[in-house]
Amino acid sequence: MPALKIEKTKWLKLGIEYFSIIGKQGINVEQMAKKLNCNKSSFYHHFKTKKNFLNEIIQYWYNKSMEPIITEIDSIRDPKLRFERFLILGFRDKSRKDLMFYLRKESETNSNLKQLLNEFKKTRIIYGSQLIQKLGYSESEAIQKAETLYLFYIGWYEINKSSNNDKDIDDGIDLIKTFIKF
Repeated sequence: MPALKIEKTKWLKLGIEYFSIIGKQGINVEQMAKKLNCNKSSFYHHFKTKKNFLNEIIQYWYNKSMEPIITEIDSIRDPKLRFERFLILGFRDKSRKDLMFYLRKESETNSNLKQLLNEFKKTRIIYGSQLIQKLGYSESEAIQKAETLYLFYIGWYEINKSSNNDKDIDDGIDLIKTFIKF
């Protein structure tokens, strides 16, 4: 007999996984309950509706997306090693599959999500520009380079998200070294 209640975080992590593969259509309570070996009532205990669940997985993703990277990078003293680690961590994580695509698509009709994605972009650019400034660039140069890096990463990820080849990561970082010296 399946368990009646599952921890909320397990639902959220599975929701992100399913959403990353096929978007909002991936949020099938019955399939997810089966995967978690529990009753659907566990889902409704935590989230009440699928819309609430979608909002919560997006917020959960937002809260967890940069935190581990920043924590690890901030423990490194050398600015060059910090920036290189920032790149490696970002480029190595291909677990999101099509998450950003589906988030952007959903944001077309969800103004709260659109705002959240803009905050995420701003946070990444500001953090990246702070790392770049520590490499010796002025604030305006660092912001410009961080914005370019962000856009480069989005395109690079789309092309390489299915690849398991570490050479793709090295090639991406080598391209970055042509416009950000470290």
